[in-house]
Amino acid sequence: MTHRIEIKNKSNFVDGKATSLIHIIAEDTKLKIDNVTIVKAYNIFGDFNDNEIDILKDELFCDKVYQDSAKGFYFATQLDYDFAIEVSYKNGVTDNVGRTSTSGISHILKRKIDDKMVRSSFLYLFNGILTKNDADIIANKVLCNNLIEDYSILTKDEVKQGKVVNYILPQEKVITKPYYDTVDLNVSDEKLMEISNKGMLSLTIEEMRAIRDYYNDPKIIAERKADNLPQNPTDAELEVIAQTWSEHCKHKIFAANVSYKDGDSTKEIKSLFKTYIQKSTEVIKQKRDDLLSVFVDNAGIVKFNDDYAYCVKVETHNSPSAIEPYGGAMTGSGGVFRDVLGTGLGSKPIASTDIFCFAPPDLPAKELPPGCLPPDYLLRKRTIDIVGSVFLILLFFVLVALSQKKKTFQRVFYTLAVFLGVYIKG
Repeated sequence: MTHRIEIKNKSNFVDGKATSLIHIIAEDTKLKIDNVTIVKAYNIFGDFNDNEIDILKDELFCDKVYQDSAKGFYFATQLDYDFAIEVSYKNGVTDNVGRTSTSGISHILKRKIDDKMVRSSFLYLFNGILTKNDADIIANKVLCNNLIEDYSILTKDEVKQGKVVNYILPQEKVITKPYYDTVDLNVSDEKLMEISNKGMLSLTIEEMRAIRDYYNDPKIIAERKADNLPQNPTDAELEVIAQTWSEHCKHKIFAANVSYKDGDSTKEIKSLFKTYIQKSTEVIKQKRDDLLSVFVDNAGIVKFNDDYAYCVKVETHNSPSAIEPYGGAMTGSGGVFRDVLGTGLGSKPIASTDIFCFAPPDLPAKELPPGCLPPDYLLRKRTIDIVGSVFLILLFFVLVALSQKKKTFQRVFYTLAVFLGVYIKG
């Protein structure tokens, strides 16, 4: 059974997020929105009685000072609007708000709730002279990252007729033998590219041909037969090859021969990495004696003094990624920490920097590659995150300074914890 709890700001409280959203929609889509009401929804799976849902609604999810709460698909049936758009994570994408909610439910109800039993979503109720196509544009350009999120569009009349957004608990499918599929690569070039594109392997026709030729090698056929493996590659093998040969892992652009034209002159560059990154480091190393290890271990090692050295690692990720900003940023940061931890006998990460790379904010929509988020959207979202993070850091140091003066460490960290909770919730 699925229960739903909805939370929205009281009508006499100004919703800064809603006001900002109206301006963003006008800027990004040139559509005029008169008003928008934002509803936060918690879709809860499992057996809960009405009293338990009321407790969760009033005590866990709602701040009664400035919020209203309701059960079911409620606010869309009561408020005036033209189009409703609901956004939620796709099945399989980590829903941190949902997971955190299950912890709160477990604590309040005094029983363990599985961390997949809550699915969070946002419902946007728009007022304005809009068409269904306008709503679709707003959903795709402003509200939703289609790589990790789904959206539904409803009109007021559809809601009156009983149409709502329903969620079901994803069921884990039991995999039975065989645990893989084999893929026949002895097909035309067109079919090879269809296999690459359908499987999202991002392999070129030259790479697909190379894989096909490898599996057609008589020696490889004999070895696979001796190991009781199918002659054709499995889908799992193709996935492994694809990720190993990906730009993320193989850095094909860095390693490629590049023809660079500057005005009337053309320069042939054999490997950007070897020419400009590795070579420049080697030149610097000849003039310095503190570079203990470069391009050997997982990170570079620089001498600090006679007893200590420090590791330096740079990740080759754009940040934020134009496809999935948060996942991309986490991958980049995670790679840096992993490689420092894996250097020598194990180094200890002590600091991390971040570099922001954006395309021109005024890049025309028609020049944006398919599947990429607009640079102005990324810049705006990232800037908000930066400002919030910097403010938190400054507040932390102010509170620590005060605590040292008054010797009240507990008060400081309790205050910081409360502030973090309010910031995250907001």
